[in-house]
Amino acid sequence: MRFEIIKFYAITFAVLVFSACDTIDKPYLEENSGKCGNGSLSIPIRKILLEDYTGHTCGNCPRAAEQTELLIETYCDHIIPVAVHAGFFAGPYVSGKYTYDFRTTTGYAWDGYFGNGSAGLPNGMVNRIEYNGTKILTYESWAAAVEQLLEEP
Repeated sequence: MRFEIIKFYAITFAVLVFSACDTIDKPYLEENSGKCGNGSLSIPIRKILLEDYTGHTCGNCPRAAEQTELLIETYCDHIIPVAVHAGFFAGPYVSGKYTYDFRTTTGYAWDGYFGNGSAGLPNGMVNRIEYNGTKILTYESWAAAVEQLLEEP
């Protein structure tokens, strides 16, 4: 009988020891490399709005989307990406592969105001400020514009 009680407590203790774990919930500091912040939760990082004017039937627009993904990988939370579907290439087809309509009235208002669609897709804006004399940038220029903004004090 006494052996049974000792055995019970030993097994219970073993189960508790092996099932216990030390889980640390977020927020906690993570080591960051590159330009993905400084590892401090108390210091805010500069945010950069990246607007990609696109359309799902645009042949070159996937390259701009790839550039956006690369910038997100490089600059992490610094980049706030927005894909704006506006213009000729954003319209849906009646049948076939491109029947879903991603267009919005706000996207068309922005396109009308800034003139991205008339400049030819794909293009976009970085923080809606001029870079090399223009607000409308090709996707090849986005990285340099982002880098310049991040270097500003």
